[in-house]
Amino acid sequence: ELEETMDLASAAQAGAAERRRDPMVVRLQSWWDFVIGHIWLAVGASLRAIRRFERSAGRRPGWAVPLAALALHYARSDRPAQALATFRRALQADRTAVERNLYAIRVLARVFLHRAEEVEKTGRTDIARGLIEEVLSLDLRRVPNELHFELSRRLEQLRLRGST
Repeated sequence: ELEETMDLASAAQAGAAERRRDPMVVRLQSWWDFVIGHIWLAVGASLRAIRRFERSAGRRPGWAVPLAALALHYARSDRPAQALATFRRALQADRTAVERNLYAIRVLARVFLHRAEEVEKTGRTDIARGLIEEVLSLDLRRVPNELHFELSRRLEQLRLRGST
């Protein structure tokens, strides 16, 4: 377990080093796209906002912030499948940044739980169990205790259903 923690820490440091290597112009362009994306969201132009967030993330692949913003937009828009996929991209870009973002990690945990419940209703308990296990592998210290408890409870139920 300690070795895994060290691997995660080195991966996070590598991501930070990659972000620092981004030229100033690229960082400014990425920030600009990120800010404009929020402005488009504020005026209700979702498609334009999505394009700006994607452009921002594309310029700086190690920067999870625009992907987290996009995932939060999908979650607010009741699009859990897109939110889940985008949260995964954000985690891949910079897991530590997502885990440390109070709002993002809480919404992420709810999205994973909601998606697991949807998948379970279709009879795919193995996929639902995988989703819960995936979210429980994250640092959930910033997630409310009730939500963390519900995730653990659902995992136990899914494991019991899978063993019968």
